[in-house]
Amino acid sequence: MLPLPAIIGLALAVRAWADRAGEHIVPYLGTYFAKQVAIVEALPWWKLLLPLGALDGRWGTTGFLLVHWLEKGVGEPGAFYVLTTIMVGLGYVLTWLIFRSLSMSILVGVALATTTFNYHVYAVSGSVIILPLVSFLFLFAYCQIEWLRNSVRGLAWGIATLVACVLFMLAYEGWLDLVPLGWLVYPVLAWHFWRIGDARRSRRCLLLGSVTLLAVIYVTIKTRSGLGGLHPRGGEADLMSTYGGGHVLLIFEDILSSFITFFYTTITTYLPPELFSFSLSSWQYGPDEIVALQEGYHPQAAHLTHYNHLFLWRYYAGFALALFLIAYWRSSGPSSNGVTSITSRCSC
Repeated sequence: MLPLPAIIGLALAVRAWADRAGEHIVPYLGTYFAKQVAIVEALPWWKLLLPLGALDGRWGTTGFLLVHWLEKGVGEPGAFYVLTTIMVGLGYVLTWLIFRSLSMSILVGVALATTTFNYHVYAVSGSVIILPLVSFLFLFAYCQIEWLRNSVRGLAWGIATLVACVLFMLAYEGWLDLVPLGWLVYPVLAWHFWRIGDARRSRRCLLLGSVTLLAVIYVTIKTRSGLGGLHPRGGEADLMSTYGGGHVLLIFEDILSSFITFFYTTITTYLPPELFSFSLSSWQYGPDEIVALQEGYHPQAAHLTHYNHLFLWRYYAGFALALFLIAYWRSSGPSSNGVTSITSRCSC
């Protein structure tokens, strides 16, 4: 654990001095919802566990409200620094507990300390909630692994998994992005353990699939609480359900597109922006020169030449996802011990 203070110091240095977070982040609810916060603070405690009409239907007990309460104590960017420290520390410690590998823990810690995945926070301070969201995701993932590992304290880890999932759910609706991943992961894991004769772990993987049921309950409560303020039709956060039941194919393709996009964004976070973002020739020559080099061919569609280069990353994303799925299948297949090694006690 000796490198952890140095890694946390690196994280705070990046945010405070390199990013100058203090110049950009303000208390989100206190700044933009000052009148509404007074209404929220007068509510009984149990209503804070539900979507809040005063905040346009935001549901963030362990997200918006947690950050707000922390901001009341240490202000901003103090709350941002505290939550950054917790996220980086959890990532480091939980990686150690899972893999017992110092090099892996350092890698994860440094990656979290220097990541750019939440730079949106410097434009919209409400994105501070992403830090507790990711922290609860780490806890949820760790509890699942321990539940699969542990045959003696299975009930305790099962309850801990449920609690961590609820904390994760109540942070921000973005937790729903985990559900499609669960459709891919849990059945494959259940099949893997069933093939190797481990019925206990197979059943637990199927029980983890019940996160879909929790998602259905979550969405039902959310929609019944009103979506007009936070998810207006035609707005940035408009829901796919507004397409209607007659456009199921469009909904499916939207989900597929979002999944591939977010997957690719995740694996390319630490790459230079010129690499695999769009065509290198666009960086080198610029779109105007590329279009001019077409010598006037089909002038009505000349703009599509630029778009072809702009969206070239989609080819890379498809290749990357295909390679990932092949590697995932091989690592979780019946002849592989990749999954078993992670869900078993190991030392490396």
